[in-house]
Amino acid sequence: MKFLRIGVTKLKVVLTKEERERFLLDRDVAECDKSRVKCALSEILTEAKAKGDFDIGQDKVLVQLYPDEGGGCEIFITKLANLSEKEQRDVLRADNITSCERVSSVFKFASFKDLLRAARAVRSDGIESDIYYSGDAYYIKAVENTLDGVSALLPLYEFGERISELPTYAIYEQGRVIMKGDGLKKLSAL
Repeated sequence: MKFLRIGVTKLKVVLTKEERERFLLDRDVAECDKSRVKCALSEILTEAKAKGDFDIGQDKVLVQLYPDEGGGCEIFITKLANLSEKEQRDVLRADNITSCERVSSVFKFASFKDLLRAARAVRSDGIESDIYYSGDAYYIKAVENTLDGVSALLPLYEFGERISELPTYAIYEQGRVIMKGDGLKKLSAL
């Protein structure tokens, strides 16, 4: 995988044929499964941050994927933060455009049983998640890359409640961290 910074807001990622196949990205861009693209993009963005010094942070980005003649592909990732809201909406409404955004969410669960069911319902690949317990409830704080605004955390609504932020007492006073980093993945294996 090669990374080429194009200014402050754009990154070009070049994948060989083998890397494209490893990420299960179809040669026909229109046929790409969005869940596979999301997983691949999550891994690519992690590596881009480490090797290419390109971090999307909380910015929404435009993702363009083009196959090349050798069987690989080029992926262009463009931060949309420098565009006005109207320009962002216009870009995102266009056909064959995929956007990615790093989103943080917090969910509250009344019981461990609900927490466990929720973790099992979510496909947690590429989701950073911390699990907290505060004496009266369990909490999941998760960070994920959404693709076209679709979150992998939707099943959590069935078992818990989304809240605006993690209560301070769940972190410092009465609470404690149960799992750090990949809590959803660890819990789903139980």
